[in-house]
Amino acid sequence: MQLRQYSIGPSLLRQKLECLPLQVGRLRYLAHMTDHRTSVGRGIGLIWSPDILLPQRPPTVIYLDLNHWINLTKASLARGSEPYIELLAALRAARECRSIRVVLSVSFVEEFWAIRNPRQRDDIVGLIDELTDFEYLLGLPDVFRLELQAYLDQTVGGRGLKWGAVNLIGKSMLLGFGKKGGLRIIDEATGDDITDRARQEPQDGDPDWFANLERRAEKDLLAGPRDAELEGLRANGYQPERSRESHHNNVLIEQYFADEMLDHHWRKGRLLELLSARHLSLELIDMFNAELIARGVTLADVATQSRQLLELPLSMPASAVFVGLKVQYHRDASRRWTDNDLHDIGAMALAIPYCDIVFTDAAVRNAAVTAGLDRAMSTRMPRSPAELTEMVEGFCACS
Repeated sequence: MQLRQYSIGPSLLRQKLECLPLQVGRLRYLAHMTDHRTSVGRGIGLIWSPDILLPQRPPTVIYLDLNHWINLTKASLARGSEPYIELLAALRAARECRSIRVVLSVSFVEEFWAIRNPRQRDDIVGLIDELTDFEYLLGLPDVFRLELQAYLDQTVGGRGLKWGAVNLIGKSMLLGFGKKGGLRIIDEATGDDITDRARQEPQDGDPDWFANLERRAEKDLLAGPRDAELEGLRANGYQPERSRESHHNNVLIEQYFADEMLDHHWRKGRLLELLSARHLSLELIDMFNAELIARGVTLADVATQSRQLLELPLSMPASAVFVGLKVQYHRDASRRWTDNDLHDIGAMALAIPYCDIVFTDAAVRNAAVTAGLDRAMSTRMPRSPAELTEMVEGFCACS
């Protein structure tokens, strides 16, 4: 499952770019109609969804950006710098004493799969196998949907589409794509699903055989195909470049918006309001309209003033981070948008609100801290591997 913005195909790119001026004209009008400055964490309360089931603490939930996984992998192969060697030792000790829980995300996976060297992927996956349980954060579209449901439950009442509760963290990459994930065992003779029964039956005296098999499947899924396997996979429709091309087209749209739709007035002024309206228009509008219909209410029941519509995304934790980071990026007129920028924003929109510690690169951290997102979400964002090492060592000492 992908975000609306991330689902555009190349054939629609020109059409989308041509529609942007009209869209931005409407968003600018909406932003001008507000009567106060809006900011994340100032004057707007965050509404957390009770249907996003949070994990028990402790252990402390940690999210690591890909560049830190790469540096930690070098450390595990005796090629890393001293700060990462020390961090790796701390993470191993904390993992052993069960004081931390390191999680992944779909945005991480998409960025990771851009690594073309299978050996490098294998090395990183080997360390991930050591430090994690291949657990993934819920997909961003599902989080948006549940946060919006919670907002409307609180503001207009009722249950609308009645999306059920789901765990924030699951043991399958497919959770991030809106799927249940996990292996299923089907009886060839009857076609019956016998997974639950088979799970209880030891194989070769190993009672954990099924859990080990699922873990191996997740490991192989993350590592990706070998070069020798590509020809056969492509014969069956494997086309990973289509997803990358779609993602890159969205980068082009973001750059076009920056170059052609924004000016000094907006960058130094009410950019947050403009991008909040744009987020509502691009990412939330379909689920928002569906919820209104299911609840039998109108837009006037949700917002009597335009500023209330602009505050809606900023009341939703993941959307607030998503918008807040884009504001920081778009304030820089010289910025050239990259594929990794959108990967980073997608990952941070999940990790900053829902993890305890987020260790990302310096540029992303600076944008998040400048926007006040770490304070608004009560999330620690260490500057360096040494700072994270100190935190992790403290957890293990207290456990």
